[in-house]
Amino acid sequence: MATQNSPKSTMLFAIAAALTIGLPACDSTGETSDSHDSHDSHDSQGEPEIETDDYVDGLTKDTENGMFTVKLTSEPSPPVKGMNMWMLEVSDAAGGVEGANITVEPWMPEHGHGSDSQAAISEQSAGMYHANPVDLHMAGVWDTTITIEKDGQSDSVHFVFNIEGEGDGHDHDHDG
Repeated sequence: MATQNSPKSTMLFAIAAALTIGLPACDSTGETSDSHDSHDSHDSQGEPEIETDDYVDGLTKDTENGMFTVKLTSEPSPPVKGMNMWMLEVSDAAGGVEGANITVEPWMPEHGHGSDSQAAISEQSAGMYHANPVDLHMAGVWDTTITIEKDGQSDSVHFVFNIEGEGDGHDHDHDG
């Protein structure tokens, strides 16, 4: 004997299905993904592709909330597998940002880990900071978050580079 659904449960199911179909999907940031942008693309294995920056000396980006502008120059240029020193020029609408607390956090999204060491930040002059070492110990994509805190306000920017090289990077070259 076949069971029949009540008209009430059939209607509730139909309403729920209609609402679900009409809603755009949201990602973890709460943004809708009803249009396809570069973050929605996938490689040939179905893995999401990570959009990287093309490095040039003086690469400049605004922070996520527009509070600061960060100009990045790396030594060596472009950044390499291993130890790098990054010069960060931080400004706001009034000019160079002095006395900021800055952190530099490299992260390998494809591997789910960060760097082996924490970069020390030193202020060189008004708005000019050195981050050393920025340890990109493996070849691959590094998404480095630079967070700037000043006067109780915080904002961040991401610089994402595909670092060339062979091996796993844990066997740093030493003379001798």
